[in-house]
Amino acid sequence: MKRHEDTIVAAQLIAAALKVPRDIISWAGLKDNHAITVQRMCIKGDHLAEVSKLQFNNIFIKDIHYGRKKIRTGDLWGNHFDIVIRNLGNDEENNPLDHINALTRDKISGILKEATSSINERGFPNFFGLQRFGSYRPNSHTIGKLIFLGDYKKAIEEFLMKSYPKEYDNVKNARNNLRETKDYEKALNEFPNVLKYERSVINYLIHNPGNYKTALKQLPTPLTRLLMSAYQSYLFNKALTTRKKSGFELDKPYKGDIISILAEENGEITHLRYKYGGSYDESLDKALKMRRALVMCPIIGFESENDDNFFSEIYNLVLEEENFAYSDFKSDFSPTEFKGTDRSIIIRPQFLDTRYRPEKGSASIELRFSLPKGTYATMLIREFTKN
Repeated sequence: MKRHEDTIVAAQLIAAALKVPRDIISWAGLKDNHAITVQRMCIKGDHLAEVSKLQFNNIFIKDIHYGRKKIRTGDLWGNHFDIVIRNLGNDEENNPLDHINALTRDKISGILKEATSSINERGFPNFFGLQRFGSYRPNSHTIGKLIFLGDYKKAIEEFLMKSYPKEYDNVKNARNNLRETKDYEKALNEFPNVLKYERSVINYLIHNPGNYKTALKQLPTPLTRLLMSAYQSYLFNKALTTRKKSGFELDKPYKGDIISILAEENGEITHLRYKYGGSYDESLDKALKMRRALVMCPIIGFESENDDNFFSEIYNLVLEEENFAYSDFKSDFSPTEFKGTDRSIIIRPQFLDTRYRPEKGSASIELRFSLPKGTYATMLIREFTKN
């Protein structure tokens, strides 16, 4: 279990304590570093005795045992969430929200019940959430795009020097000072120790001025891939938004849509794909109605250029707006990885349970549900908070 700690940093701390390479530690997926999360990690070798003695401030290790199979990225169905939305009648600055406070208990309960029913029936848009791009520094996709384009200098400048409103003042000042002075030695003294990734890049540039490409390689490989794939996620969100704005529903198939068959009702996506608008439509409609199929949207990569599906024209427009080409996904950092894949455009939670707690002065909503891997709980929560 960890709280307020990045998954990659947690792995680095464990590796440092054991005096082993970080790359012998693996996990199935990254967890939100602002939440209390539980996940399994795997360490290659016989380290049981040493691991059982490790102690950290924000990382708690338990249930240690041997296993025969290495845990790899994607080796999980999904995640279970227990979420409490507190202080319901006030905004972030604790100012009262009159339109909420004017509602009766029965009215709020009714809205909650209606939203729950709608989500269970129709699902919700499977957008990538803000944390995919950075909750405090929403620029992961920007850095990723610059890496794809080979503009490593601008990628470094965005990573180190661009400040954002939600950052602490000392961090914003350090970034702004570096942007103005380009004095990396001074920046190493000003950037707080908690900014481990930034400091490693700064330290490299002090000794290797102008070598921006290799400076980026000072970042952990999982982080670099995360930044690059964030740009793919950004393009996916734009494509899905374009579909909605064009008047096409997300829970209904149209000619050219790619349909994926599920292993079971609301189960895992299989490799079976069919294009809607042909001889299989009746069977696909039946599978969709039975919740044994989902409409998919490509997450485009360098092999997507010749695809022919509902989203092909949408992506051509999106890429034109972005001044980006399919071939740009072949990066020097990872020339074979970003081929392209797909993702369902709506998702239905499992075991969704909601409760309204109308305590005076501190009313709250409790949400409990499970989501498949890669799906964002914040997107489900948005379905409740927007009503």
